[in-house]
Amino acid sequence: MTLKVGIVNFINTAPFYEPWKDIGTPEGWSTVEGAPSRLNTLLKEGKIDAGLVSSLTYGEHPDDLVILRDISISAKGPVKSVLLLSPFDIRGLGQAKGPTTIIVTPKSATSVMLLRIILEVFYFKEYGRDFVFRQGGFSQAEHHDLPYLSIGDEALTLAKVHHFGHVYDLAEHWIEKTGLPFVFAVMAVRKEVAKRFPERLKALYQHIRHCREIGLKRLGEIGSEVSKRIPMTPSECLCYLEGIDYDLSKRKEQGLIQYYTYLNELGVILKTPSLKFFPEKSNYS
Repeated sequence: MTLKVGIVNFINTAPFYEPWKDIGTPEGWSTVEGAPSRLNTLLKEGKIDAGLVSSLTYGEHPDDLVILRDISISAKGPVKSVLLLSPFDIRGLGQAKGPTTIIVTPKSATSVMLLRIILEVFYFKEYGRDFVFRQGGFSQAEHHDLPYLSIGDEALTLAKVHHFGHVYDLAEHWIEKTGLPFVFAVMAVRKEVAKRFPERLKALYQHIRHCREIGLKRLGEIGSEVSKRIPMTPSECLCYLEGIDYDLSKRKEQGLIQYYTYLNELGVILKTPSLKFFPEKSNYS
């Protein structure tokens, strides 16, 4: 039986996924590429066995999943690829009469909920403002002169080729308000797979860590290669990749729990989950 692992093929995963593609997938595994939202669905439906999924997915299904320890897509500062692109100031979003509509990319669930936290908890909690988050694309937002939440390679492209009245980096706002890193994605595994195939899961875990080690040593070279997708200059891409973290340190675990605490406060999840890991023992101090 071949197990399936889902990987997001955005520029932000290049530091471990480019070496992965060179080395190959571990024995007993096959790779499925997709946007975070697609991988979220595939994991929940049992169509993949592990995946680099939105942090929200674990928060919604903590009894069914475990997290591969020390692996994430995170930020300790501005991330530059999770952006609210708006024709007006963020504080103006709460001053319109009636609900405010924001067009959001269908590619990410975690970032949409992060935007909800920023607006409904950090900025407008005392005003009880209503927001409508409608899935759509940039052209729809531009046509109706509405704010647009963009992620990944699309956000990097839009910020480079379009002029916006206001650009808000969501990770930067989170860090300013909480003092904690923000964890966008974790490598989650179906709990039954962890129980049935622990040795294969160990091999996947070591493979990802090995690829990450290689990728971080070759960051400049990888940045130069993947920069062509946007396009960005190699130095711009390197600067972007240097702003992303791929570990899941204790501080990031705290940030993840804080994210879930806010989601519980907003009624998105029923409780703040504890974090359950594979392997159980920590590999960092």
